[in-house]
Amino acid sequence: MLSKTTYTVYMTHILFIFYFFTANFNTQYISNINQIFLGFGALVFVYLVSLPVSVLFEAPFMNLEKTFLMKKELGKFDKI
Repeated sequence: MLSKTTYTVYMTHILFIFYFFTANFNTQYISNINQIFLGFGALVFVYLVSLPVSVLFEAPFMNLEKTFLMKKELGKFDKI
C-alpha cells in the first residue's frame, strides 16, 4: 500500500507544482525560510491530497485486478 501511495504522491505533486507556479502572479522573494515553508507546505498538502486519491481510486482497481488475476490462475491450475 505504501508504494502505491508514494506513486500517487509522485503523480499529484506535479499537478500541485504546475498550479502553484502558474496561478501565482506575485513576486516571490527567495529566502531560506520561505523555501522551507513552501517545501514542507507542498509536502503536507500533496500527502493530504494523495491519501484519499489512493484510497478512492487505486485501491478498488487493485482489488479488481486481484479478482481477475486469481480467477485466471485458478482456471490454469484446474486444467492440470
